[in-house]
Amino acid sequence: MKYILIIWLSTGSITVPLEQGNCDFYMQELEDQGRITYNTPNTYLDSVPLWGYHCTTLEQLDAEFTVEDLTSDNNNTITIDPTNLGIGDYEYAIDDPSGPYQNEPFFEGVRPGIHTIYIRDKNDCGIAQIDVSVIGYKKFFTPNGDGIHDTWRILGIRQDFQPNSKVYIFNRYGKLLKDLDPVSVGWDGTFIGRPMPQTDYWFRVFLEDGREFKGHFSLVRGK
Repeated sequence: MKYILIIWLSTGSITVPLEQGNCDFYMQELEDQGRITYNTPNTYLDSVPLWGYHCTTLEQLDAEFTVEDLTSDNNNTITIDPTNLGIGDYEYAIDDPSGPYQNEPFFEGVRPGIHTIYIRDKNDCGIAQIDVSVIGYKKFFTPNGDGIHDTWRILGIRQDFQPNSKVYIFNRYGKLLKDLDPVSVGWDGTFIGRPMPQTDYWFRVFLEDGREFKGHFSLVRGK
């Protein structure tokens, strides 16, 4: 775990990455020596007035975010609020810790599902990550046993994201076909063990966060 030591001086601030949480010991050494020392070998600054310092870990940063999903134009977005990240120069990536990284804490065109946001300090002080839920659903599924789109479910729900939501599936006449477990693999296109015909089906969802929405999707069977 890497620690970030922020030192405030009369001439500005310095960010020092530390491998261990020995911030107080490090600062005492600086005061005893009468100088500020970077981690880079043989690089020093003359003594200047010390205003204070703060030590944190990037892995423990508490980031807040806003998700806009279920939009009419299907342009889901994720916005990270950098306010609680503390002092630092951060960049952001989605679903891949290797990047690409961007300076803006905003992602658009995000597909429904569970995504991981990576927050990296440009001073190489570590990477924090946050899982984010984007609610949505597929417009069709093909239960033909090929392992691709064989079931239908609400995306963005799992055991740690709104597991107590309710999902109901109906036929075109309003008959309830499935009270779907939201954290299951999804509906396989059957009713009482019988395959349902290729057509459109309707659903209604009551999310654990209080939101409700409904819509329809297609069951497509191959020839």
